[in-house]
Amino acid sequence: MDRRFYLVSIFILGSLFISMVSFPGEETETEDEYESKIKDYDRALQVNPDDADAWLNKGIILKKMGKHAEGARCIEKAIDLYVCR
Repeated sequence: MDRRFYLVSIFILGSLFISMVSFPGEETETEDEYESKIKDYDRALQVNPDDADAWLNKGIILKKMGKHAEGARCIEKAIDLYVCR
């Protein structure tokens, strides 16, 4: 595989780790806040379906909500878009 793939993979894995780690004293978001963010990402993806960042962030939120399969599909879509750039 080429160098770009490895760089994108490292970036995405690092982003996922940072976004999923809960720091002491950090409040968790409510289900309503997660739903609101999902709607925001869905609107962004209606405007630009090739927005890899929106796909990645939507996937992370879905995983936080416990919707692992749907979140994984969004993250896979983001990876495909990052690699194709």
